[in-house]
Amino acid sequence: MVGQLCLDKEYRGMGYVEKMYSLFRKTYISHRYCLTAVDLKNKRSSAIHKKCGFVRIGQLMLDKNPGEIIFWDLKN
Repeated sequence: MVGQLCLDKEYRGMGYVEKMYSLFRKTYISHRYCLTAVDLKNKRSSAIHKKCGFVRIGQLMLDKNPGEIIFWDLKN
């Protein structure tokens, strides 16, 4: 389970999310899965996570906002 990934606006759209998750995969080579959550209102975050290979497996409430639980199989 990982926490939220946040980038300052001036660094968005520059490939940093993909680079961070690539490093995450290399660093945690002994782990099989990665699980996190994204606020449903955050369409940008949801899209980039899906681009990196995350898939939606459920829903939850993040404070008072609906969110999605997303899952990444690090071996694929």
